[in-house]
Amino acid sequence: MERTSGDGRFATADGTSLYYRWHRPAEERGRVILVHGAAEHADRYGHLVETLLAGGWSVHACDHRGLGRSEGLRGHVSDFGTYARDLAAFVEHIGGTDLPQVVYGHSMGGLIAIEYVAEHAEGLAGVVLSAPGIRLFRPPGRWTLRFGRFFAAFLPLLPMPPGIDPE
Repeated sequence: MERTSGDGRFATADGTSLYYRWHRPAEERGRVILVHGAAEHADRYGHLVETLLAGGWSVHACDHRGLGRSEGLRGHVSDFGTYARDLAAFVEHIGGTDLPQVVYGHSMGGLIAIEYVAEHAEGLAGVVLSAPGIRLFRPPGRWTLRFGRFFAAFLPLLPMPPGIDPE
């Protein structure tokens, strides 16, 4: 048996189509559900996927709504909890396993993982948080906050640059 990979789409409870990828090693000893960060997508973690595959772990990753190849308003949700509900729908979509299952969340994905695990910890072998987005490293300045609050009242969907260099 050799490594296999694939991708697909599934619909969330509200009908939003989310894109996902999966990778399986020749001999699977566990599963990692990868939850990516803000302004990213599931395919940005090739180095981590290769390391996990070499250790016998399959990797399943889903692009958040509005990011990567998933549907949705770019970089926007009305309720942050939507991300955790989408993750729960993804985990349900890929189905259960008798092998150990770990959730790995990076940056904003770490915050999503925390919210997901708070409701769905049963059956998980572990959680890995990489620089979880619990607080901002560099909070927005006073003027950015003022402009943001002003425009949020009149143009709530006005995009604002995240100020994050994905490289």
